Formats: sequence, C-alpha cells, structure tokens
Amino acid sequence: MSRISKSVIASASMALLSGVPAAAATATGVMPVTAVTVNSCLVAATPMVFGTVSQLTGSATDSTAALTITCTPGTNYTVGLDQGLHASGGVRQMEGLLATDTLPYSLYSNASRTTPWGNTNGTDTVAGTAGLVASVLTVYGRIPANAPLARAGAYTDAVTVTLTF
Repeated sequence: MSRISKSVIASASMALLSGVPAAAATATGVMPVTAVTVNSCLVAATPMVFGTVSQLTGSATDSTAALTITCTPGTNYTVGLDQGLHASGGVRQMEGLLATDTLPYSLYSNASRTTPWGNTNGTDTVAGTAGLVASVLTVYGRIPANAPLARAGAYTDAVTVTLTF
C-alpha cells in the first residue's frame, strides 16, 4: 500500500477508536414563496316564489328573492338582471303551459318597488364593494294589480343574474 493510503486509513481508524464524531457541515438558503390573487366572484340566487295568485282581488302580489354575492375583498362589482326568457316589449313575463298564457311581473332593487332592476351598468344595476363576508342583496318582485287575467295554471320564467367585476 502507498504511504498516503496507510495514513488515511490510520487517521480514520484513530477517529473511530477515539469516539470523536466526524464534523457535520450545514448550509442554509432562502426559498421564496409567492402567490398572486385575482379578483373573483360567485353569485347564488334563491327562487322568487309568488305563490298562489288571485287576480280578482285587485291587489298586487309581492315576493322577494335573495342574491348572495361572494367576491375577493375589495372587489367592486355590479349586479344586473336580464328580462328573463319570456319578456315581450320590455315587460318581464312568466309563461304558462301554452306560450300564449303569460303573467307579467317586475323586479326592483328597493322595498318600495319604485326602482326597476335591469341589466344596463350604470343605469339600473346595483353596485357594491366586496367585504370580508358575502353580501346579500334582496330582489323585490311584483305582479301588478292590473295584470291581464291569466288562465289558471303554473307560470314560470328564468332571469339571468349578471355579476360584473
């Protein structure tokens, strides 16, 4: 064996016999952690149920529904409601079994039912800014007292809620 090999073996043997552990080396570094969040929103709607309507009472029939808006905190948004599936001449209508059977109704953004809720940003939509908890907006509906008489039966419509952020 060469002289170097004998001295390396001898040093290693001495360290093992003396009980001295070999020195451990460490190194540290920094691991960056990043994320980018984006504005995002969700909207959920409860049904608007007018229930049983008697058109011969001469009274309007009112109902409400709720829109739950959940957005990234600080997000500015507007909420619009379209005219529904069966609107005619700018009037929302529910449709009965036959397409000719219709029952008009209106949607409003205030409890006194004087501010129509539509789908034109800056005109007839509702604006808000998201906080740390979801916002709940009430939609106020009305079947007018002077609605044309409709055939007995079930009437339905579907209104699309548009959340712009």
